[in-house]
Amino acid sequence: APAPPPPPPPAPIPPYAYNYAVLDAESGNDFNAEEEAKDGAVAGQYKVLRADGKIMTVTYTVEGDSGFVAEVVTELPPPPPAYGAPPAPLPSYA
Repeated sequence: APAPPPPPPPAPIPPYAYNYAVLDAESGNDFNAEEEAKDGAVAGQYKVLRADGKIMTVTYTVEGDSGFVAEVVTELPPPPPAYGAPPAPLPSYA
């Protein structure tokens, strides 16, 4: 018996784009994401404030059968603003 025909190739990914962000100081939630598919390739990024206070950023791409190719960067958040007494006024001489 002849072999069955191979399955058809998958349909190309239609173009799309999305993004969202959450910032809730009360709960400590701070994260965002964005992704775009165009010409069969997908690229995106997401950021998460981890429980240890560090910000993790993941940037990724997918082209063809490559699977997700990701770069992960972890950094400290910016320092909080420093508060203190205002500087003393400069003397004026009349």
